[in-house]
Amino acid sequence: MLPIKYISLKSLYRIAAILFGLFLLTIILVADLRPYSFYRIYTIPFGDKVSHFLLMGGFAFVVNLALSCRTFVCRNRRIPTGSAIVLILVLLEEFSQIFFPYRTFSIGDIIADVGGIVTFSYLALWFQRKLNAYISKQ
Repeated sequence: MLPIKYISLKSLYRIAAILFGLFLLTIILVADLRPYSFYRIYTIPFGDKVSHFLLMGGFAFVVNLALSCRTFVCRNRRIPTGSAIVLILVLLEEFSQIFFPYRTFSIGDIIADVGGIVTFSYLALWFQRKLNAYISKQ
């Protein structure tokens, strides 16, 4: 095993994206299998929406960095590939809640998810530009 200083930054981003994805999968499984596990979130005003915003936004951030902020063009707009992947996964998960008796499908959750994905995608693009500028000066 190589010492951590020899692992590339891109590899660290990929590891972070995988770990974050596993963390989110764990949250989803607990919510599906153990109802009321996260009841305290609902006691905080907008706690559920803020958690959707931060969790899905954070996931989009690390996935975009893991993919080097690669983009594709759709209708003359550049779309971050990582954001599109996260959006598809999030929409699949949100719509799957229709089939679980203890879960509730919510348009508000989707709006918070999309808001987080868009906001953190811009942050990832900004961060990648700053990092590239710093590396090119070295």
